[in-house]
Amino acid sequence: MRILETHISKGSSWLNKDTPQMQLLGSYQVIRENIGSFVSKTKYWTLDFTITYGGEYFVNDNEKRWERIPKLGRLYPPNTKIEYITTSVKKPIKTLYIFFNENGSKILNKYDWDHQDHIRFIDKNQLLQNRLQKIVNTSIDFGEDHFYLAQGYFYQVLNLLLTSNFSHSNEYSIQNKPVIRNKDFSTKVKHLLEENINHKITLEEIASELNISKSNLSHRYSFENGESPLVTHSKLKIERAKIYLLNGESHKSIADALGYSDVYHFSKNFKIITGKSPSAFKKEFN
Repeated sequence: MRILETHISKGSSWLNKDTPQMQLLGSYQVIRENIGSFVSKTKYWTLDFTITYGGEYFVNDNEKRWERIPKLGRLYPPNTKIEYITTSVKKPIKTLYIFFNENGSKILNKYDWDHQDHIRFIDKNQLLQNRLQKIVNTSIDFGEDHFYLAQGYFYQVLNLLLTSNFSHSNEYSIQNKPVIRNKDFSTKVKHLLEENINHKITLEEIASELNISKSNLSHRYSFENGESPLVTHSKLKIERAKIYLLNGESHKSIADALGYSDVYHFSKNFKIITGKSPSAFKKEFN
């Protein structure tokens, strides 16, 4: 068998990011057309999600037939051999992949890996699919610069996996309910960010105020808000800058008031977040 045509949208690799605990390492998507096969051996924890498919697949040389049910994710531990064979497929087959490690974490031990080599997740409401697609899109569109945004989506994926309902054998169902957020934690962080809006603040300083580790702060806040604390801090600064601009303050006085090193860095950050320069923003309201 052969793959007649393959389109690979390669994402980013975050292998060198210095973050403890569970970490997203990379992602990509593959679109295959017509008849083909695909063989691989997982090096890390691997979660794939096939959106349109048909045929059969093999795990560790044991034949497994899948039902023709879309919206299905599969989780594989490291060092698992996987072979996909697709036959009589009239539509393109799109598969999303993410790779991650545990770094000492044991939360995936809830699954019985002694008697099965992969776990299936039925995702009828596309909750898992949507978050995986966000990870892939983030890595393709923005690259390594948006690692913490992708990491935030990754923790949402983990939450869906770990709160899924057992169905039978190696199959679980993704629950159709929103992620529970700890508002007190996020509120405390945002309060600290607002208190320090007039100067630069580091993750170490925020973590010290909350008496938690820097990594715990980053992972937890990103999980609950979809962005890092420092991104939120930048956005808060820009919202304050808009008020100053509309009040007629000069760019230099705003840069000084908000802790930017100079007007250039203020203007650059303003455009990154709003998509327009401070002058263009002010002009819209004159």
